[in-house]
Amino acid sequence: MDDRPRYMISVAAELVGMHPQTLRMYEQKGLVRPQRTAGNTRLYSEADLHRVEFIKQAKALGLTLEQVRELAVASRERACAMTRSLLLKRLDERINQTAQQILTLKRLKRELEHRQEALARRPPTDHGRGYCGCLEDGKLVAPGLVKINLRTSARSGVRERR
Repeated sequence: MDDRPRYMISVAAELVGMHPQTLRMYEQKGLVRPQRTAGNTRLYSEADLHRVEFIKQAKALGLTLEQVRELAVASRERACAMTRSLLLKRLDERINQTAQQILTLKRLKRELEHRQEALARRPPTDHGRGYCGCLEDGKLVAPGLVKINLRTSARSGVRERR
């Protein structure tokens, strides 16, 4: 072992602002590889702490742990230029995914505003159906919103979803 500082997991976790369990999970997933003492105590190097900071930043940008693992492995095994091109590709994918999410959220926002306006114009009523049907009116625009159509089964008299 060299003379550079090494940190036990509790100190390393505090330095990077994480719970020790998160560092253990990162090790389990192959994202970091702290050295071990003869007594099996984890010792984190400055490089390990920088790698954890990289992981935190990548996670904050919405990359999956699998994508982060791929980048971490690439950074250990390849030249920086290769890791950089892989990171650029992952960021491009994330930008496209985020653009799609923004479109979906804009549609949802329009739908929420439409429902709010329609509800504000309508006087309150006692529906007498055992539930509030205030949101049943209006055209569904946002993906993921589904209207449940119920019909009564002629044989059982029980209402069923369609």
